[in-house]
Amino acid sequence: MFKEAPVLPIAFMIRERKFQSCHESFVDILKQQIPNLDSKHVMIVTDQEQAIEGAFETTLENAKVVNCWVHILNDVKFWVLKHSGTMEDRIGV
Repeated sequence: MFKEAPVLPIAFMIRERKFQSCHESFVDILKQQIPNLDSKHVMIVTDQEQAIEGAFETTLENAKVVNCWVHILNDVKFWVLKHSGTMEDRIGV
């Protein structure tokens, strides 16, 4: 799969607050530097933070925003433990 569609990290943002407006400014800068960013062939992977997802979804109409599988897996493990799952249940996830 990745041979046909490689995954390349293109940008990272370090910020103090989780405001969507800050993230939208960041995405605007990315759009200026990478004109093809707003393409249906571009997939944006985030850590499930609402402000980040909202900024990309608002600013990029065509790109697909998805969640990082590591964050999803960690959320499942947390849910299993929170609902009285054993460590063995968690490891099996």
